Amino acid sequence: MDTDIDSHGGLHPRCAERLAFVLLAVLAIALLLMPPIPQPQQYHRLSDMRSLVLGAFVLPNAVDVLSSLPFTVVGLAGLACLDGRLPSAQRSALRVFFSGLALTGLGSVWYHLQPTDQSLVWDRLPMTVAFAGAVGAVAAERRGADAGLRWLLGWLALGLVSIAVWVVTGDLRLYGLSQFGGFAVVLLWLPLPAAPGALRLPWGILLAAYVVAKGFEVFDRELWALTDKLIAGHALKHVAAALGVVPLVRGLRRGRV
Repeated sequence: MDTDIDSHGGLHPRCAERLAFVLLAVLAIALLLMPPIPQPQQYHRLSDMRSLVLGAFVLPNAVDVLSSLPFTVVGLAGLACLDGRLPSAQRSALRVFFSGLALTGLGSVWYHLQPTDQSLVWDRLPMTVAFAGAVGAVAAERRGADAGLRWLLGWLALGLVSIAVWVVTGDLRLYGLSQFGGFAVVLLWLPLPAAPGALRLPWGILLAAYVVAKGFEVFDRELWALTDKLIAGHALKHVAAALGVVPLVRGLRRGRV
């Protein structure tokens, strides 16, 4: 008989999945009741616009461009650590996650070379792939193979549709759901035990790093002024988010956490 409490007194995994659907429904309704969210154009006017000049070569927005590369580094490192020790569903979702991260580094470089709405698409598109991989990987890790595949494909579809809606209508509400809704779902599932055979990874550290990174992004100009134009928040956002992935890679290399 299925109950809401597992044998250890915690929340039953099936109940946790139902709660995730309820949470997403509430978030979706709240977003629908809000007016459309356009892309603020001041987002493209980042504080640190210094160029790197090497002879005839000029790299615009150099710090933001170069600080994007750690995403590609940790993404490739994570892909190199995936092997047959992991259950196939968890391994597949993690492959999507790390591939999305590796491409996010390249997309972020492309965006920061010339920040516009058009170039931002190629930054956010691989990010949605990484979000889907993270949600699917946590579902496979805490709920099992079927849930992992279900949430991976569902979140991948949601992310891609959200980018298409933004490009066509200029409305970011659905993209917000794909990003922050995924954060909420992963946070909800963190207390669950690992599914049989799955490797438990430190997703909580990544979520904490994500929060810190968003803080750096919000206070981009304030940090630029505070450091007397030494470093701005956006570059620190890149580094903080990439560092949050390192414990996942270490966990995969050790085969245990």
